[in-house]
Amino acid sequence: MSTIPQNTKTKSSSSINAVDAYVGSRIRLRRGITGYSQEKLAEEMGITFQQVQKYERGLNRVSAGRLWKLSKILGVSVNFFFDGMEDLPQPSLTGAPMGFYEEPTVIEDNVLERKDVLELVRYYLQISDPKVAKNILDLVKSLAPSSDVLHDN
Repeated sequence: MSTIPQNTKTKSSSSINAVDAYVGSRIRLRRGITGYSQEKLAEEMGITFQQVQKYERGLNRVSAGRLWKLSKILGVSVNFFFDGMEDLPQPSLTGAPMGFYEEPTVIEDNVLERKDVLELVRYYLQISDPKVAKNILDLVKSLAPSSDVLHDN
């Protein structure tokens, strides 16, 4: 009978928690952009708003079926919930020491979680004329101070 070393089990479950937290932060981001409250999203999902809170905090794992339903309600592909995750540091799955690795944390005061930013994005996305959207973007860029931190793509 083989046994699994306890530290391997811990690393595996902590990497899963990091994934759950990341997916939850993406649910919260998209919910905010689309203007859904936790209550409204929960109602459409057929769950409680407390369950939505737990998903967004990464406390509960979102099943594949629920993730698919969330993608349909929020108007994104399932991949959206994982986009950018490859940029996060990944723990070692081989049992080797993890060095200075720290679990990624969801930053609560992330700029994309601010109500004013979400409102701006929500209204911007409703502009149907591409020329008007470009003019709005140019206006916002012209009003913003230049910064070495922000880069044009």
